[in-house]
Amino acid sequence: MVKLMTRFREIVKEFEKKVHADKDFRIDSHYGLMRAIVANENIEVKSGDVKSLKIKKITIPKNHIIWICGYGVHPLGHIIAVGEEVPLPITMERSADHATFVAAKSGEIRKNDFLGVSILLPVKLLK
Repeated sequence: MVKLMTRFREIVKEFEKKVHADKDFRIDSHYGLMRAIVANENIEVKSGDVKSLKIKKITIPKNHIIWICGYGVHPLGHIIAVGEEVPLPITMERSADHATFVAAKSGEIRKNDFLGVSILLPVKLLK
């Protein structure tokens, strides 16, 4: 488990290095951003639980959509959504400070655990 947590910390550090990058990836002619989803509190979960938990703030630029990477990285479960208390329109800068976590196993999520990856893609609104 120590080796696994060390690996998670390495991954989080890699994502944090890229936080200030203009673009993180390109698909054909489309560019986007990747942001680590990191727990900002300790929380107990039981197998089958669906819980909201605090995460470190992710800034979502205006006119960007956000996808959650489907590749599971946390041994207890998976993030299915991120958001903020008051949803804002896509045309405004937004942020995510909490996430919905579905637990496959029982255990404790600890502050600073790497929970997943968010992918932010720019969109051009046509209407």
